[in-house]
Amino acid sequence: MTDANDKKQVVEWSFSFDDLANKIGDKLKTVGGTDAEVKHAQFSTPAEGVTSARVELELSVGRAVLKALDHEASLIEADVAYVGEIHFEATGEGVKKVKLSQSHPKTIFAGSIGSSIRKAIGGLVNNDELLWTIGLSRLIPMALNIEGGVGSSQIDLTGVHLTEFKLESGVGDTKLILPATGAHYEASVEGGVGSSHITILDGASLHLKLEAGVGGVQVSIPSAAAVRITVEGGLGGVNLPADFKRVQGKDEFMSKSGVWESEGYALSQQQITIAFEGGVGGFKLVRA
Repeated sequence: MTDANDKKQVVEWSFSFDDLANKIGDKLKTVGGTDAEVKHAQFSTPAEGVTSARVELELSVGRAVLKALDHEASLIEADVAYVGEIHFEATGEGVKKVKLSQSHPKTIFAGSIGSSIRKAIGGLVNNDELLWTIGLSRLIPMALNIEGGVGSSQIDLTGVHLTEFKLESGVGDTKLILPATGAHYEASVEGGVGSSHITILDGASLHLKLEAGVGGVQVSIPSAAAVRITVEGGLGGVNLPADFKRVQGKDEFMSKSGVWESEGYALSQQQITIAFEGGVGGFKLVRA
C-alpha cells in the first residue's frame, strides 16, 4: 500500500527544486555581488508607426512594478535601478520586438550557488533602491513575456491590449491583474517560490494555464463570470465558490483533481477556462 501511494505521489509531483535553484543562480550571476554599485537608467520606445509588439522582460533582483502608461506616445517606458549590467533593445518597424534584461557580467559570485543565494537574498532583495518600474502602451496589441527575478512583483495589466501573456515567476510574492481586451487570449503563469494573487477583470475572456510552485495561489474572478476549471495534482487544498459543480474526477490520495464548472457555463458566450497544476500550497478561487 505504501509503495502504491509513494508511486502516485511521484507521478503527480512535477515541481522541480533543481530547476528553481538553477534559475535563482542565473539571476544572481547577473548582479555581481551584494556590494555592487546601484545604477539607474531609463529606456523607452516610441509608439508611432507600431502596429503590434512582442515584449520580453527578464527581471533580476529587486522589486518590479508594471502598469499601463497614462499617455499614447510610447510603446514602453522603463525606469530601472539595478546592479550589474542592463540590456535593452527594440527592433522592427510596424511589428516591434522589445527586450529588457540583465546581462551577465564577467565576474560572478564566488563559492557555491547555495552560499551565493543566501548572501544575495540578505544583501540585495532587502535593498529598497532596486526597483524596476515599467509602463506599457494601452493601444498597441502586444504579446508579453515576463521572466521573474528575485523580489516581489506587482503586474497590473489593466488597460493593456494583450494578445498573449506568459509569466515565469522567480522568488517573491506576485500580484497580477489580467485585463479584458475585447477578444479571447491565452495566458500562462508558472509559479516559483512565493504566494501568487491573480485577478481577472470583468469582461475578460481567456484561457489561463497555472503551474504552481511553492506557495499558495489565489485567483479572483468576476462575480458573474462563466468559468471552467481543471485541477491536477499538487500538495494542498482546493477551495472553489459554492456555485461550482464537479463534472469530472474525484478526490485522490494527497491531492484533489477534477473538472468544475460554474452554473450556466456551457451556455455563456464569454468564458474563462483555467487549467491548474498544483505544486506545494493551496489553491483558492474566489468571486470578486
